[in-house]
Amino acid sequence: MQDSSYRFVLAAIIVAGGVFVFALSRDKLRGGFVLFILTLGIGYRTFPVTPSFRILPAELLLWALAACLPGSRRLEKRPAQARRLPLWLCLLLPFWAWAWNPFGNNTVPWDVKIAEFRNFLLAVPLFLVCRRVLAKEDAWRPVIATCYAMCVWIGLMGAVEYLYPGIAYVLPGFIADPNPSNADGFLRASFSFYGSPIAVFSCVMFLPVGSALWRWFPAAASRLAIALGGLAQLAGIYISGYRSMWLLVAIQFTIVILITRNYLLAITVVLIAILSFDLMPSAGHRRLYSLARVIEGAPVETDTSGMKRWTRAVAAWEHALANPIGDGWGASGWVHSDFIQIAANQGLGAALIFLLGYLSTLRRIAAVALKGNSARSLEVLAIPLLLGFVAVGGILLYEGVEFLPQTILPLWLSWALVENFVNAVRRASVASPQVRYVQPTPALAGV
Repeated sequence: MQDSSYRFVLAAIIVAGGVFVFALSRDKLRGGFVLFILTLGIGYRTFPVTPSFRILPAELLLWALAACLPGSRRLEKRPAQARRLPLWLCLLLPFWAWAWNPFGNNTVPWDVKIAEFRNFLLAVPLFLVCRRVLAKEDAWRPVIATCYAMCVWIGLMGAVEYLYPGIAYVLPGFIADPNPSNADGFLRASFSFYGSPIAVFSCVMFLPVGSALWRWFPAAASRLAIALGGLAQLAGIYISGYRSMWLLVAIQFTIVILITRNYLLAITVVLIAILSFDLMPSAGHRRLYSLARVIEGAPVETDTSGMKRWTRAVAAWEHALANPIGDGWGASGWVHSDFIQIAANQGLGAALIFLLGYLSTLRRIAAVALKGNSARSLEVLAIPLLLGFVAVGGILLYEGVEFLPQTILPLWLSWALVENFVNAVRRASVASPQVRYVQPTPALAGV
């Protein structure tokens, strides 16, 4: 299939899905949002405007949904203190405008600047649309299930390509080069149907919600599908070869054990980890060893990827300190750390606001998860969303995803889900405050 042919097929499928949603769906906004989430699974399949500025189908859907917001039914009850956008996002808007400063030394082409600016701007319609869609409690299940299904698709297709490279002859155009690449002797899956192994970032963010689906859908067939879907995602994360993603999954399991104090789970995880390590090929062992060296800040000489990441991060941070107001959109290139890249391009003030925004949201979702009770049937989402948001922080810190819409949109989606969940818990606690039981003192016990 030629390059232009697959784009035609892709456009036809999306248009057909949009027509179905807006013509036949009872809740058009929710249906469109579900379609938007599904399109995140096609990855790098974009429509080029310039070599550096390409339009993602998902962003077209998102802007279309945002345009429908004024005509959609307004919320019946809107809390007086509820914001349309998070405070940190509102505070960043002036810095986004300043990053267009024409008086600096930024000589980056205009399309590169627009591309990076667009990736941040997409957070605005996403947070607005997500807030409206999730205003009703019954919208959470289809949205969460779609996020999980999209990631199952990523993990499954990555594994299929890895095991059966001949599928490229069956789906030419959609699967380009499924042959694995070599990294320290480890054969990394190409995820060519998506465009890059970076696809598994979404899996790390949304794999934990499978535990909520497990509670919501107790039927044996449903739970079997959820379990197999989780295994497909874990397989995809492993064969991607992303050491940082392996580390994040391990951190997620550790957090679950610490919160739930499930010692049986802890023993099971340790035994599985030991068995997996023993069965892992020597290339996998070397890959883990190189991860430990990168964390120490002393990557091995043969680890060119780790050394380049470290060098870029240090150089960008030193440049940010030397020019605290930032050099503007696209100036730093791909730093592999969004916190540092924001500091270099938008200024130290923007980076501080972004960091505090993340930490504030993390504190709020952690408080809900540790409290152990929340908004009725949504309570099962507390820990999964916390785990996903921990992954968001790791990806922002060490990977850097702001350079492409297909990499930043899943992260904005995870953040928007956490924001809306915390707000839903707060509204529920205000509407029906829980009465704490106080143990009577001995003096009053006989009264």
